[in-house]
Amino acid sequence: MVDVLQSHIDVVEEMNVVFGKFFATTEAADDANATDLQSQGPK
Repeated sequence: MVDVLQSHIDVVEEMNVVFGKFFATTEAADDANATDLQSQGPK
């Protein structure tokens, strides 16, 4: 039972790393897009 729980914990921790990278990349892209849009000004 302990092995099963530990394997689930390991999977969740790995998912946390993957999703953390995904959200960091997405946030960086959003920031870059916002900066680009602000520099263009209203049309």
